[in-house]
Parts: sequence; C-alpha cells; structure tokens
Amino acid sequence: MSGLLFALLERLDYVLEDGVARYRARCPACEQRRRSLLIRVHSDGVILMHCLNGCSTAHVLASIGLNWRALFPHGRRRWHRTPYGWWRERPRHESNPGSQEER
Repeated sequence: MSGLLFALLERLDYVLEDGVARYRARCPACEQRRRSLLIRVHSDGVILMHCLNGCSTAHVLASIGLNWRALFPHGRRRWHRTPYGWWRERPRHESNPGSQEER
C-alpha cells in the first residue's frame, strides 16, 4: 500500500478492501451509514474516488482535511482522463487469462 493511499484510508471510517487495489468506505461528506465511497488505485498510482450518493471529490477531500495533491503521486496534479464507470470495471490483472485466444 502506498503512502498516499494509507494517508487517505486512515482518515476514513469503516474501510473495507473490495478487491485488488479497491476499497469502500463511509463517505465523510454525506455521512451515510453505508459504504458509499469507492476508492481505486489506477495503474499509474493516481487514487480515484467516487461517491455513490453524488458527493464531489473536492467536498470529500475537504471534509477529511486533504487537498487534490493527496490523490496524485509526487504531488503533481495533471490531466487524467478516466472513463465513466471505472468503479464497475474489473482491473486488467483480474481478468481470466485463459479466456483469450492465442494466435
């Protein structure tokens, strides 16, 4: 676990590991009882967050006392295009390697 991810997860409540480099936690911005905050580490080290209740990432970060730099390795915020629905996709390394056709 990277230092960025550890610093983020220790500020959240009811954190549950939900797969490889995937976590669920209670959203500190909307304070719901269920684990509605989805967290995933992208292959380049960027931490992605999504609240199922619609809270913005900026609001979630502000409610736990962090800023945008906490999500980016080396403190650099750069343009990062993430496809809609990333929280539903399976990471590439979890896919079944036997299902691919060999040429």
